[in-house]
Amino acid sequence: MSIPFNAWSPDNQYFFIQEQTNDGLVTGIFAMYATGKAFVDGETYLDVTNTFINRNTGTILSEATGWASETLIIINTTTPENKKGPSYWFEMPSKAIIQLSTEF
Repeated sequence: MSIPFNAWSPDNQYFFIQEQTNDGLVTGIFAMYATGKAFVDGETYLDVTNTFINRNTGTILSEATGWASETLIIINTTTPENKKGPSYWFEMPSKAIIQLSTEF
């Protein structure tokens, strides 16, 4: 587990951590309130990775690079052919996945 650079939202209300293999492959991204309080559904953290996988975008989540705003985590992806895929926003706390027209 690691706390990447830019893991805290600009308003310090949320942060995320990444789980990685020894070779740096991201296997999990988890977002939570800085205070530790639960979300509306009672979860203490949001599993960004599983939410993304369940969306079936046709791409593979490769990393979270930081925050685009107080509630938007930037997600980068790769294609099944291991090429750079589109970038997405993960919106807190709704868990919305929004594809971007540009790549980060």
